[in-house]
Amino acid sequence: MGPATKKLDAAPVPLPAVNTSSAPLVYIEGLNPEPLVPAHLSPEGEKQAKTHALYAEALRVELKQGFPASLPIYIAITKLDPHFIQAQLKLALYFLQKNQVDKAISYLQYALESNPDSPDIKAAMAYAFRLLHRNDEALALAREVIANTPDQITAYRVIFEVYSSQGKFNEAMKMVESTVKQNTGKASFWVNLAKLYQDLLDEEERQSPLRASSRDHARDVATRLLPLYEKALDCGNPTPDLLLQLSDCQATLGNIPKAIEYAKQARGIAGQSVDIYLRLANLEFLSGHREESIKYYEKAYDLRPDYGDGWLANTLAKMYIGMGQTQKAIDVLEQMITRTPTRVDLYNDLADLYERIGRLDRAEVNYQQALALDSATPPPFLQVAYTQIRQKKNADAEAPLLAAQKKFPSSAAICLLEAINCREQKKYDDAL
Repeated sequence: MGPATKKLDAAPVPLPAVNTSSAPLVYIEGLNPEPLVPAHLSPEGEKQAKTHALYAEALRVELKQGFPASLPIYIAITKLDPHFIQAQLKLALYFLQKNQVDKAISYLQYALESNPDSPDIKAAMAYAFRLLHRNDEALALAREVIANTPDQITAYRVIFEVYSSQGKFNEAMKMVESTVKQNTGKASFWVNLAKLYQDLLDEEERQSPLRASSRDHARDVATRLLPLYEKALDCGNPTPDLLLQLSDCQATLGNIPKAIEYAKQARGIAGQSVDIYLRLANLEFLSGHREESIKYYEKAYDLRPDYGDGWLANTLAKMYIGMGQTQKAIDVLEQMITRTPTRVDLYNDLADLYERIGRLDRAEVNYQQALALDSATPPPFLQVAYTQIRQKKNADAEAPLLAAQKKFPSSAAICLLEAINCREQKKYDDAL
């Protein structure tokens, strides 16, 4: 097994007294005219009741005050009932996270004394050995766990990390390939295994002297992960996350219709979700179904109009423009401006749309707003002035141009627009 078993040096905290001499009386309305005689717990039942009560209290304290405050309670639980594996693992994980690996191992050895067949404790021990670079012991213990409990995911992580550190990617790959041929009814196992597999593939890609293109690497990853996600799907009761993983794999492999099918199934389970609507919008766009794509963008926008700090609104506006629906694009941007009235880019985008439909007056108003918010560069001045010149409001254009020339005296673009404005007013000498 490894090093000799160490005794814990932490003394258990005193356990709260539990009075079982008068257990609570139970009444069932309409059936119990008089109190029932209380039942007494057996010693084993009393111990289990105390253990679960302490565990509930430990979780409460941990949630409210953090794990260090709950540490004495977890230690008390392991002393009261060494078979309570959840508490044993919480203690070990805490010390592993604190990089106190030797202390974690001492707790795990104590736990193994009472639970010698626990795959979870053995896997945690293997992981602790891995952190101490005791790779031979880590591998031996992890293989033992997998041989008896093939769906213990921590054991696979140990093996992957050891092989990765040694550059033995092919050996790790073979183990995964052989695992895929097994049969387990836990969808979570296959999902977690896929995550580990992807980590391994990404690490192999980073260390490869002859890297494939990012597109080829993504296709290779999707090809290898798809069977794992399909195994998870075969377990039944798929989660939205699993269906979206399947959708992503199919999309990466170019199977867009199948990707859409999985995304729609995810939406059916998850209900209204901005992220799922956006996935569907993108997939429909890739399929060439622009109208369907817009419908999903609209659904996402209805749920979260401010999604992505205005990104969604801009994307929907661009989709409308591409479909020749300029007025709808204008409506979206104007709604966004009411929510975020200091966004310079929104005013510029809206002004551009008004220019497209010949509403130069409205374009000028929005360019003026953009200039009021940002006058640090020449373009805002030029946009206002040029819009005014196009409306034959040459006298009005002189003010922004004069202000711009004073602020940016070396700008050739400002001089040129000033010359154009003078020419339009037939001030030819000034224009020259």
